[in-house]
Amino acid sequence: MSYFQNVFDAEFQGNLLLSDRQFNMTFKVKGNSPNSSQLFQSWNPAPYNVSTNNSLTLNYSFDAGNSWTTLTINVSTGAANASAATAYEVVNALNANATFQALFTASVQGDPKGENTYVAIKSTRPREKFKVYVSNGSAEIPLRFNKRAGVAELPTYFARHTIANKSLFPDSVGMLQQLDLTTTRDQQIVQEASLTYSVGVTNSSATATVTNTNPFAVGDSVVVFNGTTTLSTTISSITANTSLTLAANWTGSTGAAQLADVHADYQLLRGRSGLFQFQKLTYDVNHRVISAIEYSAGALVGDLAKKTTYHYATNDTNNDPDIIAEVPYTLTSSDLVTPP
Repeated sequence: MSYFQNVFDAEFQGNLLLSDRQFNMTFKVKGNSPNSSQLFQSWNPAPYNVSTNNSLTLNYSFDAGNSWTTLTINVSTGAANASAATAYEVVNALNANATFQALFTASVQGDPKGENTYVAIKSTRPREKFKVYVSNGSAEIPLRFNKRAGVAELPTYFARHTIANKSLFPDSVGMLQQLDLTTTRDQQIVQEASLTYSVGVTNSSATATVTNTNPFAVGDSVVVFNGTTTLSTTISSITANTSLTLAANWTGSTGAAQLADVHADYQLLRGRSGLFQFQKLTYDVNHRVISAIEYSAGALVGDLAKKTTYHYATNDTNNDPDIIAEVPYTLTSSDLVTPP
């Protein structure tokens, strides 16, 4: 139930090995293409407001990402106006750093029409084992080297493949960064990846329009933010315009805000797992099960399930049914259960 960002050019592919090969699931996060460890550029054009967010942090590795060294450079140095630094001024600040000079060369990149300028960084080291990525935050916020990096929601299990956890798990590929939707920095990243939805906020309530391209489900956790205030809530019912009741202490401005849908891990299985099963049970007055609706974790309304009915002999109060019938069944909203 986390959002992850892939800051490298190769696509991330993670597999969940479930009870049967046909149920195995692959989760992907596209790469940071066309940026790579050899050549990468900012995607926001100059000028840049680096008056406060002025530290650009480059992380480089000589052993294919098994260990990392951090290089932080103040890119506002030498800018005539740090609130509107030019691409040339940022490039000069980078090239003036001795450590940077030994590893990279910075230059100004223009667009085909000559209307905008960007910062480009080229590695001077061979690509075989040299890797580099830009840390999120500070100067990365106005420059956005990672603006086109892949972002996706994955089960928490895949946190083992983050850069921070590379040394903790022998199978870790160390490609991902786990995002935190309570921070303005990571909210921007998810918004730019088109993974948020516009909502209207009035006082302490919001209305989000549910679309067929990404149906919400009962029990979904959602995060609503507007740049200064962040709140979480849970969807209790689904309609064409689902009303999301926010806490009474919402202090954000009224009007437009952004909403990110945050699924529980089991919801991301989308009903394809034969390993994790949910049951909705119904009992009679004698506390005997008379029906059981069983489905794979993450299934939604309209998905296939199995309904088992139990029949007991007339006036028989024991717990042994005389008829058990299993039939195909189509899930309705009332059949879906949320783990306690």
